[in-house]
Parts: sequence; structure tokens; C-alpha cells
Amino acid sequence: VSLQTLLLDQQAGKNLPYLPLYNAAQVMHAQVQYLDFKNGRGVRYLTQYDQGILPVNNHELLYTYQGLTSDGKYYLAAVLPVNLPGLPADESVTADLPAEFTNDFPAYLASTVGLLEQQPAGAFTPDLSQLDAMMESIEIK
Repeated sequence: VSLQTLLLDQQAGKNLPYLPLYNAAQVMHAQVQYLDFKNGRGVRYLTQYDQGILPVNNHELLYTYQGLTSDGKYYLAAVLPVNLPGLPADESVTADLPAEFTNDFPAYLASTVGLLEQQPAGAFTPDLSQLDAMMESIEIK
């Protein structure tokens, strides 16, 4: 789905628009919110890109904001690392991962997305509300 379409209908599908391009797949997204900036609108969410079956982790978890100016001339993309206590430190596959990670990866992802969705903005480092305020303060001239 294009960013322009997403901002109009606010119906998040399996994959959300993301720049810059990655040579990997968007394995999940969570905490989707639509936010205006000074002269445009965008979507922010948490995501992770991988080339294989890896745990959602604090080394690869990203906050991203993808937006368009009101006149449609400029694309705004921000990609920032975030952490959540309790997530694995990195992409290492260890015995500490839940059994569903190896037995039913889609269920593992759904469970992990559910965990991410339940967290308040302040549970993340940096606080998602502070990142949101930074995005909302941007003005493109």
C-alpha cells in the first residue's frame, strides 16, 4: 500500500510503507499511530526487518515515522532504534526463547506484537511519546 493511500484510509495491512529500502522483509509492525507534523501527516510504528527467522529484539527493533507534506512534494522518513525491557538483547537464537518461536513462528510474532501493543509509550527507551513530539515538531519548508 502506498503511504498516500494509508494516510487517507488509515487501514494498516501486512506491510507498511517504509523508506529507506531494506534488503530484508518487514516481519511485523506494532504501535501504529497517525501523527501530523507542522505541514504534513504521517504514520509512526515499531518494526523489525530480517532476512531470516529471528526473534524480535532490542538490537533490531525500530521506531519509524513515514510522512508526506500536505502538498505531496516531500517525503519525511525517520528511523530510530528503540528498546523494551524483556526483549532479547540481540538476534541470537537461544534456549530462552518461547517454544512457539521454533514450533509456530507466526504465533510467536502475533504474541510478540501483542506484547508490544500493550506497552505504554514510557515503557520504551526512548519514550515513544517523546519521539512522537519530535516528529510532530518538524516543519519542511
